[in-house]
Amino acid sequence: MYRSIRHIDVIIARSFLELMIYFVTSVLLLFVLFFFNIYANLENIHIVLFCWVTLFIFSFGVALIMMVIGYYGGEVSKIITIFFTILYFTSGIVYPIHIIPEPYFSYLLYNPFIHNIELIRHAFAPNYPAYHIDIIYFLKWMFAVNFLGLLLYKFAERDMIRSK
Repeated sequence: MYRSIRHIDVIIARSFLELMIYFVTSVLLLFVLFFFNIYANLENIHIVLFCWVTLFIFSFGVALIMMVIGYYGGEVSKIITIFFTILYFTSGIVYPIHIIPEPYFSYLLYNPFIHNIELIRHAFAPNYPAYHIDIIYFLKWMFAVNFLGLLLYKFAERDMIRSK
């Protein structure tokens, strides 16, 4: 890497690129839905934007943690791939979470992504059930992950700069 560019700069640039790609894709999807006379409720667009920004900040912290683990870990990345696959399927992105039966439903609510995704769904469709959403829980995870990510990055920054 160049001396003036640090590893965190790459993470910041990549995160903003992903944010812009997802934003443009979402706007295009809304236009396509509008073309086919399927209307999304845009009254709560500020909530959707808030959720996107908090998800962006959360993913930034995760990226910092993964960068440090990838630098020191090596083979740990295979376990992390399995962990993120489980996290993805339990996050409620593929299916609405309220269709899960009660004994399992309460366990799935430990996944912080569920609260963000469900709030986005509720913002686009106000009739969507939102009795289980706790965005404060997601925000606590977001701050904790970013704190841990920045702490790990600060700890490993000199080692990563020295090795080429």
